[in-house]
Amino acid sequence: MEFSSGLITPVVLCGGFNAHQSEDNEAEKPKPFRNRSGNLSLFQQTLLRVADPGRFNPPMVVGDQAHQSLIEFQMEMVGVEPSALVLEPLSRGSAASLTLAALVSGAFNVGGVLLAMPCDHRVRDPNAMMSAIDQGLAATRTGCLVTFGRKVKDGDEAQAWMQRGAHLFDEAGDAVVDAEVYRLNRFLAKSADKDADALAEGGDCYRNSGMYLFPVASALEELRQHVPEVLTACQLALVAGKSDGDVLVPGEDKLAACPENSIEKALMENTESAAVVPTGALWIEDGVRPPVLKVKAPEPEARSEQEPEHVVLHEVSNSHVSSSGPRTVVAGLDDVVVVNSDEGVIVTAKDQVAALLEGAEAGKFALPETALQMLREAARGADQPVEEVCEEPEEAESEEAPEEAKSDEEAPDAYDVEAGPTTIKDVLDELFRSEEGEMEPA
Repeated sequence: MEFSSGLITPVVLCGGFNAHQSEDNEAEKPKPFRNRSGNLSLFQQTLLRVADPGRFNPPMVVGDQAHQSLIEFQMEMVGVEPSALVLEPLSRGSAASLTLAALVSGAFNVGGVLLAMPCDHRVRDPNAMMSAIDQGLAATRTGCLVTFGRKVKDGDEAQAWMQRGAHLFDEAGDAVVDAEVYRLNRFLAKSADKDADALAEGGDCYRNSGMYLFPVASALEELRQHVPEVLTACQLALVAGKSDGDVLVPGEDKLAACPENSIEKALMENTESAAVVPTGALWIEDGVRPPVLKVKAPEPEARSEQEPEHVVLHEVSNSHVSSSGPRTVVAGLDDVVVVNSDEGVIVTAKDQVAALLEGAEAGKFALPETALQMLREAARGADQPVEEVCEEPEEAESEEAPEEAKSDEEAPDAYDVEAGPTTIKDVLDELFRSEEGEMEPA
């Protein structure tokens, strides 16, 4: 496991989905793992939004133990290797999930910053999301727990609302900080009572995104102050857990003792060190598409209730084709890369991908950001034939993983495996146990 102290560690929360696990039947998969947009699931889209190695550490995924193979398979499909995979044997709510992530990250890099994200959101504007994250980073340097929200509109349900206060950096003195961040005056988690109506009437009211930017040290201290029973239970569960490389399963009995709670109820309603970054309508909650007008088709046209395939291929070889936008049809081509997003389409010969990416980075081409991000991911696996994109990787590919891991271990700011424990479990055991073998206080 490696964490660069100068980068954000994404934490993708994908637990608590009660559905049968299946890699073959889309209807039986939990919602985030279904291919709702093109041939990428919401979970995969979430991973790719934080795939920039210049901005983010490899993601940490916290999910249900029952979904391990599905999570690992979908991550391999888009070429993402996690910094850690924390598999919960039972769900105790988002407070426990984020506490586990903060403890694991803190064992290696307590000075880092976590970006907690639900895995079932669709983001309309990834560039605006990155801009909002940059705004929030300025607040994390003051120790604030940062959330993101859009302005409440008429007709919104009163769920997870918050009211902003003064600009966070009005009292910065001679230090000029250009960031649109405000103190969080009040937070209501999933409230639909009169308090929510009064909050909205007071103005400057926002709807919470469910996405958070937390300094690890601040989050652990706030957990210790407000929900020490959650923090202690998660520590004990990690020490009692099992690990296999970067896969960690907390002890079930110890985790069962953790009170079930949400991060909104546990921290955001209680903390006095929170800030909010106003955003536009960047996300669509729960992966729900915007409502559309449904028109009943004439009987002869109503042949099928299923949507057509997003990608149709005919006599295509040695190519990569992906779409999160309109239906894409490719026929009679060889050695090409086609990526189709809601913002635009990129079609290129495989041997031109590197030059195209280099030109985009240098500002020579104004390419749609979402399509460009998809092109970067295509470049990672451009040698994989298109017929194999939706299949399990062969054993020969998995044998190359140790070489990649070896090169990663040489990265700067990484944990020095020569000087200490070599696995997540070793580090956590060393961190949470005293010399007498007893649990250290939370």
